[in-house]
Amino acid sequence: MIAAGVSILIATAGLVVGGHLRFVFFPSVEGEEIKVILEMPKGTPYEQTESTMNRIVEAAYRAVGGRNGDLHRNLLVTVGGELVSGFGLEGTRVSPETATATLELTPAGERDLTASDIEAKWRAKIGELAGIRSLSFSSEGLSGGDDIRLNLSNPDESILQQAVASLLDELKRIHGLAEVSSTTKPGSRQLEFFL
Repeated sequence: MIAAGVSILIATAGLVVGGHLRFVFFPSVEGEEIKVILEMPKGTPYEQTESTMNRIVEAAYRAVGGRNGDLHRNLLVTVGGELVSGFGLEGTRVSPETATATLELTPAGERDLTASDIEAKWRAKIGELAGIRSLSFSSEGLSGGDDIRLNLSNPDESILQQAVASLLDELKRIHGLAEVSSTTKPGSRQLEFFL
């Protein structure tokens, strides 16, 4: 009995190590919508956020074949805040520096492109946006979060800012890497209390 268990364990390990059995810790699930979150620098007026979001929306329509294209059903845009839901949170977070766009896609069986393909087309149509803090896309139905997240720290703020800028520059040079951004907010200090 023990010999049979050990042999099954060895055979299973051999399949995994040999590459015959694929293991995905948290697989990507095709989504039915693409969500874009735009964050402008603190203090940006609502009108500038709206203007930037309008460019993003027009790029979305160009990516899906126009306002009446076959790839989408609806496009919901919120400027000056973000709808928040899930985990007991419901409502709107008001902020003139934030805008979201959610593109509801036609069902996967009715379109030739995946949500990821449409997301890539949308990104390409947007191009470079000057003066934004961050622009993030999400097209997966279920996601485990960022693929890679790095945390840098240094007691000297100027050294930390130089390291962040240098790392961002290097990462942006890597072909195929998207959504390279920093969440560093100048002036945001962290206080630690020890009891």
